[in-house]
Amino acid sequence: PAPVELTLSLVAELRGRVASPEGAAIAGASVRIDSSDDAGASYVEAASTVADASGAFVLKGLPRVGVKLHVSAAGRKNRTLDVTVGGEALDVRLEPREAGDERRREELKKELAEVFQKFGTVKDDAERQALVQRMMALQREQQELDQDGEDGGATLVPPQPVDPPK
Repeated sequence: PAPVELTLSLVAELRGRVASPEGAAIAGASVRIDSSDDAGASYVEAASTVADASGAFVLKGLPRVGVKLHVSAAGRKNRTLDVTVGGEALDVRLEPREAGDERRREELKKELAEVFQKFGTVKDDAERQALVQRMMALQREQQELDQDGEDGGATLVPPQPVDPPK
């Protein structure tokens, strides 16, 4: 039998497209990865990029491992997905944020600023502890608003064929 040559590549790329639920491209969407597990161990260096005018993104030179993909865009709900580098191209759909979410986000910023300001002038331990508790509650709410979809909250659909340039 003839010899077989096999080449293994330890690096790969993660590619895909960010779009609205209707399929319209979301240019400028932020796309980043990390591999931190629940215990805080990291197996790959974080990497990020921005989706181009067609919503396409690519992250190159990554190890073939599972990573967390974080996708966000102004006025859209953020998404975090568990994906494998080197797999199929992704089509990530981001839902619009509700107007109430944006309003609450602004209120939270103001409330946090007020709590931080008060924190510097407090002399009583009980009041300081109450401010810390309030700050933590506000930050949790802010994180919930920012992280609308965790692990599978985004819609993944098979990549659509792309017409070759003419």
